[in-house]
Amino acid sequence: MGEGNPRAGTKSASDLAILFAGQIGSRAMGFFAFALLARVLTPSDYGLVETAVGMAAIGLWGIEFGTNTVGIRRIVRGEAPAADVALAVTSARIMLALVVIPVLLLAYIFLLRDRAPATLFLLFGVSLVAVVARYDWLFMAQERMGIAAGGSVTKMAAFLAAVLLLSFRPPEVVVVGWAECGAMALMVVFFLAADTTILKVYRRLPAFHEGISMLRESFSLGVSGLLNTAMMALPMLIVATLATARESGELAAAIRIVVSLATFGLIYYQNLTPLLLARMQRAPDETQRIIDASDTVVAWAGAGVAVFLCLTAEALVIRTFGEKLAGAAAELTIVAWCIPLTLASGAVRLVLVGQGHQRSVLFAQLLGALVTIGTALLLSARGAEGGAIGVILGQVTLWAAMLWPTRHCVVRSRPAPYAAPTLVALALVFFSGRFFAEGWLAGGVGLAIVVMIAVATPRFRQSVWALSTAKQG
Repeated sequence: MGEGNPRAGTKSASDLAILFAGQIGSRAMGFFAFALLARVLTPSDYGLVETAVGMAAIGLWGIEFGTNTVGIRRIVRGEAPAADVALAVTSARIMLALVVIPVLLLAYIFLLRDRAPATLFLLFGVSLVAVVARYDWLFMAQERMGIAAGGSVTKMAAFLAAVLLLSFRPPEVVVVGWAECGAMALMVVFFLAADTTILKVYRRLPAFHEGISMLRESFSLGVSGLLNTAMMALPMLIVATLATARESGELAAAIRIVVSLATFGLIYYQNLTPLLLARMQRAPDETQRIIDASDTVVAWAGAGVAVFLCLTAEALVIRTFGEKLAGAAAELTIVAWCIPLTLASGAVRLVLVGQGHQRSVLFAQLLGALVTIGTALLLSARGAEGGAIGVILGQVTLWAAMLWPTRHCVVRSRPAPYAAPTLVALALVFFSGRFFAEGWLAGGVGLAIVVMIAVATPRFRQSVWALSTAKQG
């Protein structure tokens, strides 16, 4: 390996640290804000807010549509000046916003009809206009990570501040929509103030040809992101439409806990991706050893988290969201298994993308989304539990559908390392009731047992050492 610039390496590490800290900080503030909302709103109103948030999440991906990743790639590779790339991204997002926002609003308002105030969804829809001017990707491409992270932190800090003010008295549910609009507007102001040259982009609009070219390049990424988001957001809409808003809130509370914890898995794979992509073609045997080691470590980590969530479900939900949403404990014991499944899927996705099999990933995500939505519809009579079962079956389908095409790959993610941790986790959850009542003690003991078994396994210790030495190398 050639010698690198130590200062450049230090700057790269510090930039990543800033970006990750911003991501974790903004997600933590968002989690705290919604925990407060769950306490001050009625369960039904909280369910409606989470349903609107799910709509906004779909809208965000529908407008971004992978243009952020393509924009960064074009700038980093020197394919075009940053201003020209920003023009193409902004043009593409404007065209998408003109389609995505009206379609989402019509669909959600029509499906929920008298079950929810239309103004709430209209406000969340209006807030999506700000996605056009979300320039965190541009600052990331220019290695200005502090500004890139600052946008999301500003947005969530503003939303949290609004929720804190609302918490002094029970607010009208529509007020949450105004808080979202204000927070998104502040994020846009932050980005424009950070670099006023961005305003020059709008003087050159419209640039339809550049926008269409950007959309063609980002198509697979955009569809992939939409499907991933739909797998979590649409079950809440189905439950709110075919059951009750209260049950939609219970499902949303369980999913919010799981998604917040899954952030750490996302950061792990973001950190591992450059290492593996650099070695996958030139050193497949070495890459396979790293993948095997990673699978072993994340299998035990996922099992431990799933056991802890299942055994502390009721106590955790009540502590986080209050007594009113205690019913979410049943859904949490189901969707908790998304943690080991998403960790396993992350490895397979990395292997497929690294070897040029993006279409296989896209097909698997489509299949997973169809299973999620279909199951939630079929089990709609069970309300939130039906939605939770749909989510977990969708994740199982996604993993299996991505795993199948890897049998022809040089580098593979194998299911074998997940067998023992999964069996241990299931046994602990099944038999714990005979020794401990579910709660903090049971969860702590269950997690400790998983950790002790993992550490006592030579393969686990060897895998931790292999990962640490691979990163140092």
